[in-house]
Amino acid sequence: MALGASGIAAAADPAVTGTQSSAGGKKIYNTDGDQVVTDLMTLTIGTDKLTTYCIDMKHNVPGDHEDHVYQETDWTSSTVKNLEKVQWILLHAYPAITPDQLLDAAGTSSDDSMSQRRDLAYAGTQASIWHFTDGFELGDLKQAQNNNVTEQQYTVIKKVFAYLTGPKNTGESEPKPFLKIDPATKSGEVGTKIGPYTVVSGGGAATLSATGGKLIDKDGKEIVSLGNGGQFWVASDTAGTVQISATGTGKVQTGRVFVWKNGPDRKQKLILAGSTGTPLSAAATATVTPKTPQLPVTGASVGGAIGAGMLLLVGGALGVMAVRRRRIRFTA
Repeated sequence: MALGASGIAAAADPAVTGTQSSAGGKKIYNTDGDQVVTDLMTLTIGTDKLTTYCIDMKHNVPGDHEDHVYQETDWTSSTVKNLEKVQWILLHAYPAITPDQLLDAAGTSSDDSMSQRRDLAYAGTQASIWHFTDGFELGDLKQAQNNNVTEQQYTVIKKVFAYLTGPKNTGESEPKPFLKIDPATKSGEVGTKIGPYTVVSGGGAATLSATGGKLIDKDGKEIVSLGNGGQFWVASDTAGTVQISATGTGKVQTGRVFVWKNGPDRKQKLILAGSTGTPLSAAATATVTPKTPQLPVTGASVGGAIGAGMLLLVGGALGVMAVRRRRIRFTA
């Protein structure tokens, strides 16, 4: 069996892409005696090559004739089980810590070369991840002609597996998207402050810009950048839609899931075991509506107008009474 991972439907925000590659790793066995190869997998994002692990044994990596581009997605969309347990493993295993540190935490050691200790740490980590995502159980070493692991090395792998799947694994939460504008849209009248909007950033300050209006702070001063948690408002003298954009640099963190771009559920699903800086972007809108028409103001008070009306009514009534009096004739 090769490493396997299938993917999910929608890309997370921000959408980050990388190129998958793999090299041969240690061979392990499940409890049925089937051999599994723990290939050393990497994902190249920008100029950084990061260690990744498979989180779905049912699928193979793309073939030599296929595109190896992967895109980022969120945990829910991935439909992979127990990713909180996998995240704990990633934060307590190789490469978050050195192979020697992992072996020591697992209560074992190895006299092999550094590259061999790395392969053993990777194999034990991959096996423990499969335990939670695919129900994999690590079996005993089988006597096979094509084994590339000794009995002593296999004991190290089993120790690592037992440690990472044991009671200390209490789970970790999903790393969140790094840059967004919250909320994504608001509305208000021409000439008013529309907002507030909040910048949510996992990196440094975000650069802000707007088309069709301007971005201001609570005091009405124009702004061009804000850090995490910073708030801004939109102002415009004309009705219409204001397009807001934010750009910045953050990290694609350990625990982010990647799926095959050409068919998320057709190839291996991968999970990142390192972090790298990457350009980030976010967008929002403001709908500016025309100002509500106001009734004309004449300068006379409402009370004065009512008083004048009453006087006219009283005067009219008295006039009618006077006319009626003159029409009455008395005879002796």
